[in-house]
Amino acid sequence: GAKLHIDVSLPDGDGPFPTILLYTPYSILGDDVGAAQSERPEIFGQPGADFWVARGYATATAHVRGTGESEGCLTIGHPIEGEDGYRIVEWIAAQPWSSGKVAIMGTSYDGTTPLETAVWQPPHLTTIVPISPVTEWYLYYFENGLHRNNEDPPPGSSNTDPALWAAIGIVPGPRTLASGGVDDVLCQAEFTQQDAVNDDYNAYWKERDHHAKAGLITVPVLFAHGWGDGNVAATGIETLWANITAEKRLWIQQHGHGVPGTKEGYHAYVHRWLDHFLLGRDLGALLLPQVILEDNLGRYRSEPAWPPLDQAWQRFNISA
Repeated sequence: GAKLHIDVSLPDGDGPFPTILLYTPYSILGDDVGAAQSERPEIFGQPGADFWVARGYATATAHVRGTGESEGCLTIGHPIEGEDGYRIVEWIAAQPWSSGKVAIMGTSYDGTTPLETAVWQPPHLTTIVPISPVTEWYLYYFENGLHRNNEDPPPGSSNTDPALWAAIGIVPGPRTLASGGVDDVLCQAEFTQQDAVNDDYNAYWKERDHHAKAGLITVPVLFAHGWGDGNVAATGIETLWANITAEKRLWIQQHGHGVPGTKEGYHAYVHRWLDHFLLGRDLGALLLPQVILEDNLGRYRSEPAWPPLDQAWQRFNISA
């Protein structure tokens, strides 16, 4: 029953237009991502709405329930976020200006929502482009049973996030002042308990595990991550990648959290990918290598699979 907020930017003319969707919780704490998107050249390192609108795309920004102008309760990775994403994609596809083709693209949590949505298989979802996403929420907060600091100084985001997300729930939206009120803090009680007290992989974390659900993704996936990402551990890439059976491409570079360091080359890759699947332009997107990576010496190479087919394990014994 929660109403979800969507901002839309359209090219001139009647269309129909394909749509690039940013599905985000970050319209929070006075940072109205949706309203500002058409005025910003970049959104978290990605081209903003003006770039895509000038090239024949509609753009949409949807606020995750319990954030920004959307009603409801923020649930941090609960499957309801993906179910909401399904409804958002199908709402966009039903608009008179829409071509019926929708892509979801984003970075970090904005890169996680494409994975959450794709497992619900919306009929009009055409491709997803997740960048540095949380592939498994338990792995984001814990590694080998211990809290991760997520690139933050102690106590780290794994111990501070619950309070932050709870605070977000009672901050009024910057435009409509929409908020569920103080009761929204109660939305976070379960998350706070699981994150702060229970470090076991249990049913709570299982429903937030995109590794286990990746086989349900049927749309083409262009996935990007950084080897040096201290926020979202790169250790999740291998399992997720192995479980995705749809058309897929992987781009990994030597950089931290966010859009790949060589933005120009990466953005050209993404543009070709989206033009192929959303505009039907044959620019050789599917001729691109299965995996593009930058090694620790700064050299780029392609691989037909990940891990590489010729990989070899080497054991190192730690001494004093």
